[in-house]
Parts: sequence; C-alpha cells; structure tokens
Amino acid sequence: MSKSCRVPKYRRHKPTGQAVVNLSGRDHYLGTWNTTASKAEYNRLIGEWLAAGGCLPATRGGGDLTIAELGAAYWNYAKGYYQKNGQPTRSMDRIKLAVRLLRINYGPTLAQDFGPLALQAIQRELAAGHRCRKYCNYLIDSIKRIFKWAVSQELLPVTVYQALATVYVYFFSPGPFECGGA
Repeated sequence: MSKSCRVPKYRRHKPTGQAVVNLSGRDHYLGTWNTTASKAEYNRLIGEWLAAGGCLPATRGGGDLTIAELGAAYWNYAKGYYQKNGQPTRSMDRIKLAVRLLRINYGPTLAQDFGPLALQAIQRELAAGHRCRKYCNYLIDSIKRIFKWAVSQELLPVTVYQALATVYVYFFSPGPFECGGA
C-alpha cells in the first residue's frame, strides 16, 4: 500500500455477543466474542484486507463489480506499486490511459462481462485513431494486466482473464500503423 493505514479493530457486537470487524464499509461477523476461533478469523480477514491494499470487494467473485470500479481499484493499487524512489514511474501514464479507455467505453458494464470481443473493439478503436501498433499493443497489455490483477485479488473469476489472454495483441487491418521500424 502506498499510504500507511489503520487496521480496523476487533470489536464486540453487543446485541449478538459476536466479534465483528468493519472492512471496506461492511461488517464481518467473526463468531463468539473473545474466542480463539474468532481471533483467528479476524487475523485471516485482516491479512486478506492488507494484501488487497486496504480494500475488499463488496462481494467475492466480482458479481456486481463494474469496469469503472475495477479501474478505480487498480488505479489505487498502481499508485503504490509503480513507484521508484518515491516517485511514480512512467508506467503510470500508460495505466492512466488504459483505465480511461476502459471507463469511457465500458464504465457501467459488469467487469465479469468484459470479454475478448470488447477488448478487440478497443483495439480497433485505437487502430482507427492511427496509433502505431507498438503503442496499441502496449495499452492492450495494460488492460489485460488490470484484469490479471483483479483475478489475483479475487475480484473476478479467473475465466475472465483467461478469455482476455487469448486476444492476439498484434491485430490490425492492413495499414501503415508502424512505430519506428517495429
């Protein structure tokens, strides 16, 4: 994580007598208050929460995660990850554009419904804008990386990334869209 964050407290839910922790705006009940099992569950959830950069999805498996929400989550992750000597790396510009392309074209779409044909539509849009092949492939790889990260954080099922991985990045209709001898 880029910033230090407070770890949510292990609390007692008085009406039920259970232990509870609030992660990402949602209460997670851990079992009977002050037991070894509830403390173990707390430690497990906090570990996942910290590994995910201080956020957990509202629902596991990405059932209602939109492309816009996925882009925002990845952007927060990238700000902490793509740094060198405390400064953002040049990769951040590419990530910003990839997230913007996804949000503009497919923002309200459910992330689990984004497939190879949607990715190919973005490829065609980039090619139609007379961008060079190398640049387009760079952006398409960035989009795939966003979905790969989402799978690793259990925000989406692995099948979404596997489908996107089948898209050939060297796709283009005939035309002079080449970058400096690439």
